[in-house]
Amino acid sequence: MTRELLKEALYKRLYKEESARQDIFHRILRRKPSISSTADIAGEDYEAVRADVNTSKLFRQTSSFRNRQILGMVMPALLLCFLLFQLFREEQLDVTRILMTCLIASLPLFIVLYNLRELLANTRLEIKVTGIMHNDWIYPWENILDTCIVIRRGRAGAYLLVLLMDDGEIVRIRLTEFQTLQHNPALDISYYIEHYKRLRNRTVLA
Repeated sequence: MTRELLKEALYKRLYKEESARQDIFHRILRRKPSISSTADIAGEDYEAVRADVNTSKLFRQTSSFRNRQILGMVMPALLLCFLLFQLFREEQLDVTRILMTCLIASLPLFIVLYNLRELLANTRLEIKVTGIMHNDWIYPWENILDTCIVIRRGRAGAYLLVLLMDDGEIVRIRLTEFQTLQHNPALDISYYIEHYKRLRNRTVLA
């Protein structure tokens, strides 16, 4: 299968998967998932991007995202402490009460651990002349068939950067948590992707 045919097949699969992930409201209205190539979003004016460095552009987590993660740990942690306090203040503990408390406490504990993992991950996205780096994973341009932006309406973390890879993998990267210059993170990131794609092509052709 040629790269173009593989890209077309991956795009169809992406469309099908994102259609299935839409909420009930959008399914009832039969709204199509919002999928746009970064080239279309950047347009012809991506020279206006603030690319004062020719090697890479690093995007880090926003302070508001980190604050939400901390808040997402504090509230469930308080609830967990309250449940444990109520359990151990009883003079007599029976097995049923212990099991029920542990079952109820498992949800806030899961939320605390999930938000702690997200906070400690210190997620970063770097767009480079050599490719796209997400945390410790590097995706070279020569292995990327296309780059798209998916907008999931009505969901947290609505903006996704999608990489269609030549090994058949579809990579999804959340964008909402990253610090960008525009209110819409997809716009800046699309600009930089197209900027560094072009720089890479210049290097290859030189």
